Amino acid sequence: VNKMDETFLALLDRYCHRVFHADNIRAKKIHGRELTAVELGAYIKAYAGLFSTGAHFPEASTLLEATAGANNTNAVHMSVREYKDRMDRIAGPKCSNYVKPDELKELHQEQVEASIEIFESIATFGSKRDIDGSKQKALKEISESLEIYTSLNDSRNPLAGLEMYIVPMSIAIVSYILRFISDMTCSSWSHTCKVTSEALSHFYAVAFFFMVIVAFTKAKQIKDVLKRVSKAIELLHEPSKEKAE
Repeated sequence: VNKMDETFLALLDRYCHRVFHADNIRAKKIHGRELTAVELGAYIKAYAGLFSTGAHFPEASTLLEATAGANNTNAVHMSVREYKDRMDRIAGPKCSNYVKPDELKELHQEQVEASIEIFESIATFGSKRDIDGSKQKALKEISESLEIYTSLNDSRNPLAGLEMYIVPMSIAIVSYILRFISDMTCSSWSHTCKVTSEALSHFYAVAFFFMVIVAFTKAKQIKDVLKRVSKAIELLHEPSKEKAE
C-alpha cells in the first residue's frame, strides 16, 4: 500500500465511500419487489450460467427465460420456507404439545394456502407452464415436510406405546379377578378349581414381575408414559369440556 500513488488512494477511498455509503445503497428490485440475499444469489447463478460457454452474448429472450427461471426458483424457496416457519411453531422439533390429527390437517391446509399466496405473488412473469411446474415442485416439498411434521407430532402422542404396559397390566388384573371368583365359588376339595386358581395366580405373577422388570430397565420411558397417560386423560376430558361450554 505504501508504494501506491497517494492520489489513486484518495480517489479509491472517495469511490468506495460513494458506492458503499448507506445513503447510496439500494436493494435490488425485480418487477418492483425487493430481493433478499438468497434470491439475489439465485439470479447471479442463472445469469452466470448463460455466460458459461463464453462463445457469444446471450439473446434477450434467453436472458428473460433465465430471469423467469430464477424468479420461479425463489418463489419455491420463499413459499416452502414460509410453510416451514409456520409449521415449526405448530408441530416443529421444539414443540412439546400433541396436536390432534384432524386439527393438524386443518392447520396444514391453512399454511399451504398462505404459502401458495406467497408463491403466486412472486412468480408473476414467464412461461405459465414453468410457473405451474414450479408450483407443483413447491407443493411436493411441502408434502414431504408434512410427513416429517406428522411423524414428529405422532411421537408426542400421549397414547403411543401404551399397549406395551396396558396388555400385561390387563392380564394381571383379569387373572386376579378370575382367581378371586374361582376361590370364592369353587369347593376347596375340587382338583380342577385348585389347578385353575394356581394357573391364574401364575398368570398375574408373571405379568406383575414383567412390569417390575420393565420398570427397572425403562424407568425414563415409564416416566414419559405416565406423562402421556396424564395428557391422554386431558384429551379425553376435552370433548366433555367443549360440550359443557
